[in-house]
Amino acid sequence: MPDIYALTDLILDFNDKYLATDDLSSVSIDLSNLGEHLAQRFEVEDNMVNILHSAHYQQVLIAKKPIN
Repeated sequence: MPDIYALTDLILDFNDKYLATDDLSSVSIDLSNLGEHLAQRFEVEDNMVNILHSAHYQQVLIAKKPIN
């Protein structure tokens, strides 16, 4: 799976391409690829959130523990 930086570059490449041209002959293919890249990026982001949540779960529990 590509890393988040590579996915970001691919997404920004789409943006840059269509800022620089009015040629929409390949827009449907490019939009399909963009959708796939966004889905991969969301998966990577979800994994990062899960890792961070798991790593700090005990700290959150301790912080929320009521003081008697």
